[in-house]
Amino acid sequence: TVELCRQAAEARENVRLAVQKSMKAAKSYEKLAHLANNGEKSVEVPQYDLARRTQRCADAVQRVDENAERIEALSSTVKQSAEQATVQCKESIAARAAGDVA
Repeated sequence: TVELCRQAAEARENVRLAVQKSMKAAKSYEKLAHLANNGEKSVEVPQYDLARRTQRCADAVQRVDENAERIEALSSTVKQSAEQATVQCKESIAARAAGDVA
């Protein structure tokens, strides 16, 4: 259970970092697109660069989705482990109580 919690925390951090990278890439892309659209002559925005930045944004979003799915799966596993531990604890207490009565 401790390992699962560690993995869930790691996955959450990965999501946070992917979102951060995605936002940074999106802001950079927006800035370049704005300059290009306003006819800024001092800034040349090669088409391949815009395509590459767009792909990086898409990749970051994909990583966020993958990490979110991983967190969901880990959360489910942690919940099941906690439920099993609760059942085992109750059974142990009941067994002790029955032993004390007998």
